[in-house]
Amino acid sequence: MKTHNEWKDDPELFRINREDAHATLVPYSDPESALEDLNNPPETRGIRVDSKYLKSLNGKWKFHISKNPSERPVDFYRQSYDVSKWDEINVPGEWQMQGYDYPIYTNITYPWTGYEKPEPPHAPTVYNPVGSYKTTFTVPKDWKNREIFISFQGVESAFYIWVNGKFVGYSEDSFTPSEFDITKHLKIGENSLAVEVYRWCTGSWLEDQDMIRLSGIVRDVFIYSTSKIHMRDFEVITDLDDRYENVNLKIKINVQRYSEDVKGDFSIEAALYDDRNSMFSPIVIKKRFASKDETVALLEQKVMNPKKWSGEYPNLYNLILTLKDSKGQIIESEGCKIGFRKFELKDNLMMINGKVIKFKGVDRHEFDPRTGKHVPAETMIKDITLMKQHNINAVRTSHYPNDPLWLDLCDEYGLYVIDETNLETHGVRDKVPDSDPQWTNACLDRVQSMVERDKNHPSVLIWSLGNEAGHGTNFRIMSDWVHMRDQTRLVHYEGESSVADMTSEMYSPVERVEEYANSNNSKPYILCEYAHAMGNSNGNLYKYWDLFRKYPKLQGGFIWDWVDQAIYEIVPSGKGEYLAYGGDWGDNPNDGDFCANGVVFADRTPKPQAEEVRYIYRNIVVKPVTLLSGEIEIFNEHLFTNVNAYNCEWFIKENHEIVNSGHLDVDIEPLESKVVKIPYGNVQIHAGCEYFLETVFSLKEKSKWANAGHEVSHEQFKIPFDVPTLHVQKRALTDLKLLDLESNLLLKSEHFETSFDKALGIMNSLKFKDRELVISGLRPNFWRAPTDNDHGNRMEERLSTWRDGSTNRKLKNFEWEKVGDNVKIVTEFTLQTLNPSICRVVYDVDCHCEVSVFFELIPGDDLPEIPVVGMEMIMPKEFDNLTWYGRGPHENYWDRKKSARVDLYKSKVKDQFVNYIKPSEMGNKTDVRWLILSDDEESGLIFTGDPTFEFSALHHSVEDLEKAKHPYELPVRKEIFLHINHAQMGVGGDNSWGAKTHPDFTLYANRVYTYTFKFRPVDLRKR
Repeated sequence: MKTHNEWKDDPELFRINREDAHATLVPYSDPESALEDLNNPPETRGIRVDSKYLKSLNGKWKFHISKNPSERPVDFYRQSYDVSKWDEINVPGEWQMQGYDYPIYTNITYPWTGYEKPEPPHAPTVYNPVGSYKTTFTVPKDWKNREIFISFQGVESAFYIWVNGKFVGYSEDSFTPSEFDITKHLKIGENSLAVEVYRWCTGSWLEDQDMIRLSGIVRDVFIYSTSKIHMRDFEVITDLDDRYENVNLKIKINVQRYSEDVKGDFSIEAALYDDRNSMFSPIVIKKRFASKDETVALLEQKVMNPKKWSGEYPNLYNLILTLKDSKGQIIESEGCKIGFRKFELKDNLMMINGKVIKFKGVDRHEFDPRTGKHVPAETMIKDITLMKQHNINAVRTSHYPNDPLWLDLCDEYGLYVIDETNLETHGVRDKVPDSDPQWTNACLDRVQSMVERDKNHPSVLIWSLGNEAGHGTNFRIMSDWVHMRDQTRLVHYEGESSVADMTSEMYSPVERVEEYANSNNSKPYILCEYAHAMGNSNGNLYKYWDLFRKYPKLQGGFIWDWVDQAIYEIVPSGKGEYLAYGGDWGDNPNDGDFCANGVVFADRTPKPQAEEVRYIYRNIVVKPVTLLSGEIEIFNEHLFTNVNAYNCEWFIKENHEIVNSGHLDVDIEPLESKVVKIPYGNVQIHAGCEYFLETVFSLKEKSKWANAGHEVSHEQFKIPFDVPTLHVQKRALTDLKLLDLESNLLLKSEHFETSFDKALGIMNSLKFKDRELVISGLRPNFWRAPTDNDHGNRMEERLSTWRDGSTNRKLKNFEWEKVGDNVKIVTEFTLQTLNPSICRVVYDVDCHCEVSVFFELIPGDDLPEIPVVGMEMIMPKEFDNLTWYGRGPHENYWDRKKSARVDLYKSKVKDQFVNYIKPSEMGNKTDVRWLILSDDEESGLIFTGDPTFEFSALHHSVEDLEKAKHPYELPVRKEIFLHINHAQMGVGGDNSWGAKTHPDFTLYANRVYTYTFKFRPVDLRKR
């Protein structure tokens, strides 16, 4: 009985007149129409397009927003209510993305707590916006005497519906379909539809996901019609036999009768088509209805050795079901894509088609920076294409069932799915749902809605009961139901692994992961969230995969998460736009930029760390055996693909020049390895050079997700040849003059001049052929703009003494002497750290215009770890051409550099900027042998390591990056802030709320640090 308070207080009343959940389906008039539609691309078939018996209601609807339920237009659903002056809004689409109300970003905190603090299960009433929607639609004449349903694929969070002024029903659960039989309320021709959407309801206590909180009609809305006897649901079981060859195909069809006038015998035919539209033998059963309103028909047939479905070979078949009357006349047809595969727990390991699987996964929130949680098809295709290109093989639908199109794409492209129930109670998980019986039916309804909708998708391997919702008997009840309902998949729940088929953890350090591997716990293990990708992150990812590859029962993990959640807003000046996050909409409470945790940016541009993910997740791993003789071992981590499916190229490089190359014909079966010898040939060894072996595996042919030649795996090894030392021929001497002026020490030769400020101990000028090369000379620096991981472990507080040490230093000593043809300048600083530290910088300026720099840091006692050990120089804007020989081309760090090959790279300083949603440390390059900054006339400065250094070059200072909350707030600068560093600590990535950089990538203050490098003016036209 409707009271219109269902949204407010009663968690046990979450649906009124809502149809039972069923598989995603469309009724067609004949099998040919069904087959034709299935042959269309995923984004243009099924529920996404109009057909004879399905009409989309997407489009412009009339809309009104109210601050809370008491202010809503109560009678707006009446046909006499005039809405002509209301605004129009796009459906689907949240109202906050279209200028109404405002987004709220919170992680754990319930979003309404800025206004009131109701106790569960009560919904907020002071600020709880209500959206009133109205539209009209036309029922075709040929739908007369048919049953008609309306389907809402997702409405956040609760809604009432009226047709032609008559109440139809009510539903909660934002991310699974709600369907209603509206036949009795309709007329042929134009009809009115009214929908009242509540931002929050009692069910919102079960929807406390870490996401930007939005509301409205999120997904597609459509009407469809069926005959008075209808295949309401069907389930396809394609489990393989024990040899993973043949299939006893089972199809269970729920047939619903909507009128007692429907009598007699009926038959159902199932036809299976391969990718060439060739049909297997049809399966036929006959069924007499008797007096039941619903009956279940079971079809079975042996299918001999069909092509199997997997993430590597996502082979799909078209299944067409046709319902006929006793005369053989077609009543309706339905269809879906199916895949033959077997997922099981065998020998305590998760296996797909008999092979032990490793999940190289990510978690994915549905989000688009322009449309919010309504993600357009083109964005989904971009997502899945990028995932495949980055060797990602699995996705968890965090933390709710995704749009059906996403699962269609996973079926088509080959991606393994953990499908997650729309259930999270993070802020109250100690009491909701726990073992409280008033939440039992709502929890069950949510998992049942997901399972029934998605049960025919081969990509779905695991059902997840939810996320961060505590524990209790309600999860046992859910788990028991799922295990009873579907014996072809496994159950996941991180909050209480005892009710699941695997042990699942979040953000466990590598030590804990290895501890589990060596424990007596026999369950397979995954990290359903790990390697938190917030900002500049994903350091030490390889450590996890060293363990996953070592121990069979460690079966992979899912990086949190795939894409930054952020919304485009106009910058305050009105010029341009920026990506906004928590707090930018006046939302209070909010959790800032904690919504931006993606491997890719909100616009789907890959972050630099995406390259590290791609490398670590590679499926062909090459390791050195005896590099001097060219022996390597190739490990094939594919489950079903021979390495010979790829092109294999090898290169021998002398420094960055290729001196030999070739192709390998490698035949390595899945999950096997082989030692291969590369024919180096006669490599001439030259003094002072380095030699590298590179292997590259790439696609032979164009695939659905990448062009031919796309690189899937690479390795680079330094070959330990016995290389003679290079004896550098001295250049002609020039006379170096030393002038001791009042405030400066001036050194001059024919084309070269440099001076040092004697009071500051800093080079304040460097000229070559009368051109100034520096604005501010090298000065010690021990600080970086904190990353999100740094903020999470309070680096800016814990290590702030090193910021002070960078800016507050006193010149303790400044000495110089002429040594032969050179001038040696010794500077010594006292750094104002908590306990004073000493920094010595020695310059040796020779008569060839080359400056050798020796740097030494002697930390004071009992000081914390050091963010950076290095020096900063500011150069004029014109020297913005970068050429370096070191790791690149993408940004890389001490703990995130395995994907970056040593080579020769060219770039512009402006292109070193990384558009992190919140500016931070960025653009670093490691293992750099030399670096040139030059102008367009090809003159500038060259820096040479002894043997290597790290560098970054940006148009922003560390202080700029640290102060700005958004990129648009950075000051516009032309000068170049150059850092020549010994090292900086790694970026980390275990989590962003306390985890520090791993010890092996940390600069501790209990030791002395020294490094040397050289720099000199250079004219590239004369080299």
